[in-house]
Amino acid sequence: MRQLLLSDLWPPGSELSKSASRVQATIAYVSSAENLHLRAGDTLITDASDNAIKSGQTSAPVLQKYFRRGVAVYHCAGLHAKLLVIDGKLIVGSGNASGSSA
Repeated sequence: MRQLLLSDLWPPGSELSKSASRVQATIAYVSSAENLHLRAGDTLITDASDNAIKSGQTSAPVLQKYFRRGVAVYHCAGLHAKLLVIDGKLIVGSGNASGSSA
């Protein structure tokens, strides 16, 4: 099924990720775990560069929380993508995983 949503990424992504069996997320900046429900076996690719951490765009404690849950966390400097693959469903958006983007 193809569906075009003209709203933001987080309401559908958050709901789908709560009950998903597998989530793969490529989100440029992650500073909140509120809308991105990741657990063991999931994957997160984000910009965890020193600059992103120092500026608060990405939160080291949030990444550590995911890592301790068993999420595979990868770093890609300069990343701009905002993609979620949730149980085979692709969600493309423009918001980062942060309080201000939600």
